[in-house]
Order: sequence, then structure tokens, then C-alpha cells
Amino acid sequence: MQNQPILSLWNAPVPGDFQPSLQPFALEGDEPRPFLLVIPGGGYAARMDSYEGEDICLHFNRLGLHTGLLRYRFHPQAHFPEPMRDLARAIRMVRARAQEWNVDPKRIGVCGFSAGGHLAAWGSVKGDTVDSLAGDRADAFSPIPDFTILAYPVISGLDHPHADSFSNLLGTRQPSREQLAEMSADRFVTAKTPPAFIWCTAEDRTVPWQNTAAYATACLDAGVQTSLHIFPYGGHGMHLAPETRDISAWPALAATFIRSFRTAP
Repeated sequence: MQNQPILSLWNAPVPGDFQPSLQPFALEGDEPRPFLLVIPGGGYAARMDSYEGEDICLHFNRLGLHTGLLRYRFHPQAHFPEPMRDLARAIRMVRARAQEWNVDPKRIGVCGFSAGGHLAAWGSVKGDTVDSLAGDRADAFSPIPDFTILAYPVISGLDHPHADSFSNLLGTRQPSREQLAEMSADRFVTAKTPPAFIWCTAEDRTVPWQNTAAYATACLDAGVQTSLHIFPYGGHGMHLAPETRDISAWPALAATFIRSFRTAP
């Protein structure tokens, strides 16, 4: 694996002490490989950069994918649309460096966990509606990923919501119904939405499986290539689930999905 420097997302400092970044984990060799941008969860009030970030990046490296860790902004430093801008900008940056990093330009995707799953899903359906231009060559590239991997994702602000995630994202303890509707990724799925691999557990009491099912149902109804897995046991935040035989298979299943979904001609 090549040693890649951590890249600042923006060409000028953003307000606040934390500066968002992209940390690439690019594999050596000339073979074009898919790229997976990993988005840790944390309820938009923290970011689980170890077990939902670096560990995930390194695991998918072992499965033969280039990866990168997105360190995005969150409450109280930043609220909507800043995390979404960070994600869209990071995708543009990866696309701009696809040839340099030997990335398959048709297989650049996102992998989000919990609230990071919300960011991944919302960015997949609405990422081109936020300003992610920075005045450099990355501006010429699309901010929409080619595929989406969602792990126990926050999806809907209206149906079985994880209320704290939406309060933190929107910067208010009582978001309006209209605000919550705008943040509900399942409402904006179309036939052009990227293919999705999605998993959760039936026993998750933090982000109920209905959130996951809402996005999967919307994708399937729209004819989007979708692979859905609801494992019977296990709570929230299972990440790689190394001690759980069935759940621990999800990265290999996702890697197969990433390599095999049908791309446009």
C-alpha cells in the first residue's frame, strides 16, 4: 500500500478548529481498482474514525479495493449543508485523481455507517444540490458516487427516525416536518440513483431496521440495483463484526457487489 498524505478538502480554511480531510489508502500496482470512500458514523455529533473508519479502509484494502477515509464536519462546529459539502467535495477529489491512483473511474463509491450512512445515502441522491466547488480541477467532476454501501444507516427523519442525528445535523432540537422531509434520503431516490448494497440487524434498537428498509424499498421500486441484508441478531454499531459469523461476511459480499453491479454502457 502506498503512503498517501492526508488531503485537506478545501483550499482555504473553514470556520472552526477542525479542518475536514480525505485520507487515501491506495494500493500499489497499475491495475485499475474500485475506490471506496468510508464515512464513519457518530450521530453528527462525533465521528468513529477508528472502527468505522481506518479499520474499514484497511479491511477493504485486503479485499483488493482502494479506500479513503472522509473526516467530515459535524455538530456543533457545522450543520447542514456542511457535512454534505465535505462529502461531495471528497468525491470530486477522488475522481480528479483517479488516473494518478489507478482507480476504476466507473466504480468510485461511498460506504457509510449509521449517521455516516445517512450522509452517504443523502449524498447519493442529492449531492449535486449543495455547493462543493473549490476553484480547482476537481470542480469538473461529478459529486455523485457510482455506488453506495450502507451499514445500519440513518435514512428517514419521518419514519422511525434517529432523532438525535437529525437534531445535530440541522442544529435544532425541534426540526420542522419540512426540514426532516428534506433530510430523508428515501424520498429522493430515482431510477438514476447509484446501485446500493445495504445491511443492518433486526435487533438494532438505535436505528431501527425500518430506516434501512425505507431506502432499500425506494431503490427497488425505482429499479435501482440493490442488495439488501437484514441479519437476525446483533445490535447497532457492529462495524466489521469479527466475532459474529454471519454479519462478518458483509465486507466480502459488498466487495463482490462493487465489482459486479452493472454499469451504464
